[in-house]
Amino acid sequence: MSILFTPDAVLPEKIQSLGSIKGLFGTLTVAGSYVTGGEIITVSGTSQSFDKLLKMTGLGRVLLVVGARGAVGDWDQTNLKLKFWASPGVELAAAAYPAGLTATPFQVMVLGR
Repeated sequence: MSILFTPDAVLPEKIQSLGSIKGLFGTLTVAGSYVTGGEIITVSGTSQSFDKLLKMTGLGRVLLVVGARGAVGDWDQTNLKLKFWASPGVELAAAAYPAGLTATPFQVMVLGR
């Protein structure tokens, strides 16, 4: 029941600009079971929240979180949680995460402005 975000240290800048859209790149490490309504994300190596990281990097409004292995998520701006979707309009069920998400950390791109 945890999601850990590790910013990409390989890129010269962790934030990449695509016109008016910005992208934050990194990896997610997922463990445990998914909770209906989404999960709070912690940031690797810090005590700061993912929400504070987004604000520091200039991503005021997250539009999309896209990851490997078919993981698609929405950032819930109100509750500050990441929601995963099983299919369009159907939230992932409250149960153990699929093995494809927990096997190894996977790369994600967070798009926003």
